[in-house]
Amino acid sequence: MGSLNKFLHGQRRKRWCRHLQRVCGTKQLWEVLAFSGCFDAEMLRQVLHAELGDDGPPARDEEAQRRRRELHHAKAEARARLIEGQRLARHREQLGARGASQPAGRRQEEKTFTHKELQVLQHWDNGKLREDLNNAVGALGHGRLRTASGDYLDIGGSTGGGSRRIIDGWQPPDWREFLQDAQ
Repeated sequence: MGSLNKFLHGQRRKRWCRHLQRVCGTKQLWEVLAFSGCFDAEMLRQVLHAELGDDGPPARDEEAQRRRRELHHAKAEARARLIEGQRLARHREQLGARGASQPAGRRQEEKTFTHKELQVLQHWDNGKLREDLNNAVGALGHGRLRTASGDYLDIGGSTGGGSRRIIDGWQPPDWREFLQDAQ
C-alpha cells in the first residue's frame, strides 16, 4: 500500500506543478508572485540579463546551436570514457581479488586487457578521465563537477532556481575555484 500512496503523492505533485505552469508560465514565477506579492517584468529582465553579463537576450543563430551541440557531444564522450575507465578498474580489481594468491603484475594485465584498455586504465588511475569530464562540463556550463575525493558541485541554470536569485539574492558558486581547491 505504501507504493500506491507514493504514486498518488507524485501524481498530485505533478498536477500542482502543471497548474502553476498554467497560471504563471513556470513554477519559479509563481514562487516570485507568492513570496514577494508582486511581479515586475523589468526586475526579472534585469536579473536574468545581469546573470548573462549583457544587455539583452542572446541571439540564437546556427553557429551558436552548432557550438552547443559540439559541447554536449564532448561532454557525452568524456562521460562515456570515464564510465569505461570505471568499468575496467572494477574488472581489474575483481581479477586481482580472484587471483590474490598469485602476484599480479604488468604481464598479467597485458594478457587480460587490450592496448587501448590499458591506456584507459592508465588515464583512470592518474585522474585524467575525471579531469576531462570536468573540463567538458565546465565548457558546457551545465552538469556535475567531481573531485578525486568524491566531492561534487552542480553547475548550470537549474541549480539555483530563478526565485532564489530574485528573492534571496543567491549567487551561483564559482566552479573554477571549486576545482582549484580540489587540486
